[in-house]
Amino acid sequence: MRRIGIYVIYDKDDIVDDYIGYMLKQLKTVVDALYVVVNGTRILRGRENLCFATKVFFRENQGYDVGAFKDALENLIGWDVVGRYDEIVLINDSFFGPFCSFQTVFSEMQSKPCDFWGASIYAESEYYGNVIKEHVQSFFMVIRSRLLHAEEYRYFWKNLPTVNGIGTAKKYYE
Repeated sequence: MRRIGIYVIYDKDDIVDDYIGYMLKQLKTVVDALYVVVNGTRILRGRENLCFATKVFFRENQGYDVGAFKDALENLIGWDVVGRYDEIVLINDSFFGPFCSFQTVFSEMQSKPCDFWGASIYAESEYYGNVIKEHVQSFFMVIRSRLLHAEEYRYFWKNLPTVNGIGTAKKYYE
């Protein structure tokens, strides 16, 4: 199984903290290629924490992590490269850990019949007067081959509206 990872970073002070280096090191145990997208134009401290990345991209901080994933899939990495893999891990820097082996987690999840899975469920709730249904949270998602290679998945990303707030992200992405 070939797996690609996209990890999104945003830090208002342009710092890549040590926990990110730890996360990237652990991710490298379960992915063949690990792309890091920095929502920003520079890193002032912590560049050494990116040493596990296959490649690091910098982009303007627009569209939150959803915009970074979209930009990575469509422009920075591209669907031709992504299409060579069986699974994709989409993760952002708000996910801390792991607190157990990723190899164990991915091995256990391999036997589960699903097209995607994630680390956390967001319970149904109300957000500024709108009901948000229960959903898998976007800070750690794994998309399996059947969904990853479906034309509908690319269509989803191509037609995803610009995300300009948390509510929009939850509505259109999560």
